[in-house]
Amino acid sequence: MMAMDNSDIHRLVDVPSYADFLESYLNPNIPVIIGPEVVKDWPASRLWTCEAEDGNRTINWVYLAEHYGQCEITVADCSTSDAFGNLECETALFGDVVSKWQEGQGQDLYVKDWHLPRIAESHKSPSTTLSPDHISPAAFYVTPDIFCDDWMNAYYTAFTPDDFRFVYCGAKGTFTPLHRDVYCSYSWSTNVCGRKRWWIYPPEDTKYLFMRERRVAAHDVRCVDESKFPDFKKAKPLVVIQEAGETIFV
Repeated sequence: MMAMDNSDIHRLVDVPSYADFLESYLNPNIPVIIGPEVVKDWPASRLWTCEAEDGNRTINWVYLAEHYGQCEITVADCSTSDAFGNLECETALFGDVVSKWQEGQGQDLYVKDWHLPRIAESHKSPSTTLSPDHISPAAFYVTPDIFCDDWMNAYYTAFTPDDFRFVYCGAKGTFTPLHRDVYCSYSWSTNVCGRKRWWIYPPEDTKYLFMRERRVAAHDVRCVDESKFPDFKKAKPLVVIQEAGETIFV
């Protein structure tokens, strides 16, 4: 499979103005990675991580379990999937999943689609015991100015019990199956800690990503059965490594 590498994505050290972001990336639908400057003041960068023995930052599981351990979350097992390539998920307490990770277990478990900002805003869920100091999303993050023009979340948070602000975490090798975001929307994502590899496929390659007989997309782009997806190798994704502290817009 031919792929473009990290050098093909725009990487910005300085935070662009909204006008520059709109003209250069949002309107033309061009992915971009912005350096840590855009989220340098996030409390999560300080509170959710701690210094490891090698001097790098690592996840502060003790802090997360203490403050968010009683939150009910959705956790996927990345070693299994259903007939349509979806990860099989179940609900659990975040603290129970953290305990497994701390014991060296559950390496295939992936906490996904966790509506932590919504929970923090409402502070009404019986499944959480957030302390008074952590009942606001501002306790861990603030939406960067260049992403504040968010019509979808503005509508959903005002008129529905749903939103599209999520927290994800998992061990090395956990992943999200090949997909397009809800309603084909734009999105942005920040790595508080760790690294993430993205395979970004251009719209014109969509026809190569499905079975010929069924409208089922490939599940894991790292390991595709060419007998079922004979055209998949024709796709030319942009493969990007997103480092800790970096924010990607797609």
